Amino acid sequence: MKKFLSILLVLLTVCMLSVGCGEQPKTVINVTFKGNGGTLKDGSTEITMQVTIGEDFVAPAFERYGYAQEGFDKSVASLTADATINAKWVKTSHVNFYATYPDNPNPWVGGTKVEYERTNESKIYKVGRRVDYLPTPKWGDSEYGTALIFKYWFYLDGETEVQVSTEDIWTIEDDEFELYAKWSSSYSPEV
Repeated sequence: MKKFLSILLVLLTVCMLSVGCGEQPKTVINVTFKGNGGTLKDGSTEITMQVTIGEDFVAPAFERYGYAQEGFDKSVASLTADATINAKWVKTSHVNFYATYPDNPNPWVGGTKVEYERTNESKIYKVGRRVDYLPTPKWGDSEYGTALIFKYWFYLDGETEVQVSTEDIWTIEDDEFELYAKWSSSYSPEV
């Protein structure tokens, strides 16, 4: 009887393994990705792709001037049948950084023109999101007493300087925008 049960157990195990190890049929669905105001590199506004459920794939990347794509309105991983999904967008500003004051691009310190490292970087900020990066420019050589010390970045609202920091939420919706460095002098004349 023990021999019979042992043989039966082996047969059942082999049967279960052969059924469990068999390749399951894969489900392929058609997913139409729409640009929702954006376009693909070839200029088209949508593309339909065949996606195999449960397998990795690369979603198309749409472009839209003044915006950054932030995924789609539905998760492809949750789809079980053919579907259409739309690109999601967030407004952006292309910000240029200038290490010079807008009205005085060649400042003088102590009667001597300061040689400086100009920071003409740029960054894309997403409107409604935290400012995640601000460069720290250098100006001059403090070893010789002619350096300026960087204080903060600002923009002009009329004639008012508005300071910007990495604690701020970006609210400016201009496609192009400029920030300027605010400096203080490290030059101290001998007394």
